[in-house]
Amino acid sequence: MRIFFLNIILWGISPTLFPQDSVRLVHATSYSVDSLKSLYGLHKKFIPHFELQSLIALAGYPELKNDFITFKYASLKTCGQTVPAFFSVFKRYHRHYIININNTVAKSVLLNDAPFNAQVGVFAHELAHVADYKNRNLSDLMKWAFNYMFKSKRAVCEKATDKVAIEHGFGQDLYEWIFFVLNNSNATDKYKAFKRHYYLQPQEIKSLLTHEEIKTGSGL
Repeated sequence: MRIFFLNIILWGISPTLFPQDSVRLVHATSYSVDSLKSLYGLHKKFIPHFELQSLIALAGYPELKNDFITFKYASLKTCGQTVPAFFSVFKRYHRHYIININNTVAKSVLLNDAPFNAQVGVFAHELAHVADYKNRNLSDLMKWAFNYMFKSKRAVCEKATDKVAIEHGFGQDLYEWIFFVLNNSNATDKYKAFKRHYYLQPQEIKSLLTHEEIKTGSGL
């Protein structure tokens, strides 16, 4: 669905034909922002610099079309973090979700340094958290938060979230993000070790993509 929709808004041109992110970004910015925003921007507040990336990711999660989501900068030890707004956590429906993006150089990789597709992958991962939280009642959310404090269970949670993003059509974007962090970023060895432990690795993502292609008979 995501690829079909994006092909339409980009004048029927496949994104794979754009070898450089700058070329793809020019085409997407000149045509798709207003169209995407009219479809997926309801109840959403964006970081202006990442509006397009967020909208492309939202296009892959039609189930979040009517949810309240705020994208904002924060000082984090990782690139992104998604939480329900404090008071809305007690609601079963109509919760407000906050997707925080790190803007502190010393603590993590800056999303602005990553390629465009990798940036989309980060938002796709964070929206996978929203899709998960949305299906949990307060008791389930508390249990999830408790498990998240333990390293082994946190790794299970984050890798499962990566898989949700892949199922929504963002496997290649996730691949480009983790590949960038591990091979082309200025991330510290400690941060790279963190990413290796808690998230799917490039080869794991490629393997899952191949499995999806075999299962569906087409690429993501």
